[in-house]
Amino acid sequence: MDQQTSKSSPRHASLLYTLASSKEALMLRKVNEHKGKKAHSQFFRSEKPVRDGFFWAESPEKMCVDIRDKVVEEIPMLSFPTSHQVDQNVVNQGIIARLQCQVEQLEQRLQEKDSQILAAGNSNKHADVLKLQAKIEELHENVTAKEQEIQKVLRQLSQKQDEVSSLQCRLEKAEAGQEASKLSEVELQTELEKVQEKVLKFVAQIESICSGLNCDSTHNEHKPTFPWTAYSDFNVLHKDEGQGTVARVSKSETDVECVRRKYLACLIAARESPTEEVLWLVAELRALLRSLLMESKCNS
Repeated sequence: MDQQTSKSSPRHASLLYTLASSKEALMLRKVNEHKGKKAHSQFFRSEKPVRDGFFWAESPEKMCVDIRDKVVEEIPMLSFPTSHQVDQNVVNQGIIARLQCQVEQLEQRLQEKDSQILAAGNSNKHADVLKLQAKIEELHENVTAKEQEIQKVLRQLSQKQDEVSSLQCRLEKAEAGQEASKLSEVELQTELEKVQEKVLKFVAQIESICSGLNCDSTHNEHKPTFPWTAYSDFNVLHKDEGQGTVARVSKSETDVECVRRKYLACLIAARESPTEEVLWLVAELRALLRSLLMESKCNS
């Protein structure tokens, strides 16, 4: 019994641990130390035989004295809780229960706040993500619009380049045409000079033929003259610069017979060498002869 009391401190049957008062704690500590030392010395240093103990006493009086001494020594070991300690324990338990309820409530509130904060954060993140997506879509639309405008501008530039290239080609063609026209004018002038020379030669041949015809005819008083050789006596035909028409200068100087002879001479020359110049002269003389005949009929 002494060993059991020395090994453990006094405990109360309660769920919560409560500290004892300072005086009681000191008293219990001293008693425990004392009993522990005494039990240790009795267990290891007892020189008395075993029968000198509690059950082997020499006399009943001594046995009673020993029992009293032991009971007196063991009484301080037992400490029972007082009414004040019991009330304090009850109050402490109520306070602790109340505090536990408050702690649980606070924990629930904290959990609710945490859940609200998480929900708010998620909602804010979702709203931010939606805003970013809207901005990204707007940027994509702007980019597509700019790309379309750029493509339109590029198409217009390509069209303008095609127009410029076509204008350059036309300009080059016009310049080439001008150069060709200049060359053609020079060539036409040279060809015109050659034609004039040929006409003069042909007129000379016609004059020679007409002179042969005049020798055989009975009208030797009026020697025929051609308008290409003697412009002062008989200037009937002249060629305009752009049209090639024949005009009559004066009616008094015309002679139907002379024109008829020239027309016959041109026909003979055209049969021998049918060139463009000869045919042109034949047509002109025919028209002149017809007009002279019509005038003579009208005058008669």
